[in-house]
Amino acid sequence: MGSAVSVATGSAFASLATETAGSVRKPASLNGVTALVPTYGTMPLDGIISASPSLERIGILARDAGDVALVYDALAADHACLPSNLDRSQGAGGRPFRLGVESYFFGPELDGDVRRVVETALERLECLGCKLIRVEVPNVHLSFAIVATIFAVEAASTHLRWLRDRPFKYDPATRRKLEAGLLITATRNESARRVREVLRENMKTCFQDNSLDALVSPTLPIPAMTIDEIRKHIDSHVRRYNPYRKSRASWCPKGAAGCEWAKRSAQGRFRSATRDTAGAPMVPPEILLFEPFR
Repeated sequence: MGSAVSVATGSAFASLATETAGSVRKPASLNGVTALVPTYGTMPLDGIISASPSLERIGILARDAGDVALVYDALAADHACLPSNLDRSQGAGGRPFRLGVESYFFGPELDGDVRRVVETALERLECLGCKLIRVEVPNVHLSFAIVATIFAVEAASTHLRWLRDRPFKYDPATRRKLEAGLLITATRNESARRVREVLRENMKTCFQDNSLDALVSPTLPIPAMTIDEIRKHIDSHVRRYNPYRKSRASWCPKGAAGCEWAKRSAQGRFRSATRDTAGAPMVPPEILLFEPFR
């Protein structure tokens, strides 16, 4: 969050942060700045202590898209995976950008004020010549469960040595979050990775079938919460709805959305992902995930 605040207040031209499950996009949204989390492999991770090697990337925060582009070009220009002949003004083939809008991200949990702002932004994009395409990505509702499971396991593995040798060095809330990852079984972790591959193929098919350049969605379903609101709600929500409560490991995702996550996790249950849409790859019915959002 500090990286976004430094940009928003003008104390820094731009800043860098690691993105695993929203640590760049969410602070940018809550502080009204622009962020870019490039494709995997575009920017090197040399020197980074990665909490989740299969999820983590470097993100850029700046006051506007032009400043973000300057930083991106400076950091990624010599990297082997940098896309060549990148045209920022048009989509593939010189046609207008085609932007997918997935209805799942505009569900009833989306705050009214957030919805109005996003819809205004979509109208603005259309006025600029972009083509909005309504799409459905099979099994996209499992994306949070996939990330939460894989991140928890990988972060716990990364920190295991230090958790054993000097647990007192960790903030208690951070330590409990990492320890919770140790309780996830190998079967659950493997299930999450298998579902991730299916979702990746579904997403790829959606882009190809609709000739999309990008998907557009809200960054967060709720506006920024005040400190008093966080203090009032977060502890009670974590105690009541923590999905790991039986293991005595209590944690809540960081950031203003944590309370909403914890509240909605009351709906958590084990679910078999069997939905099949338009012939898309079907998640094997034996795969079970903990899915806190549905």
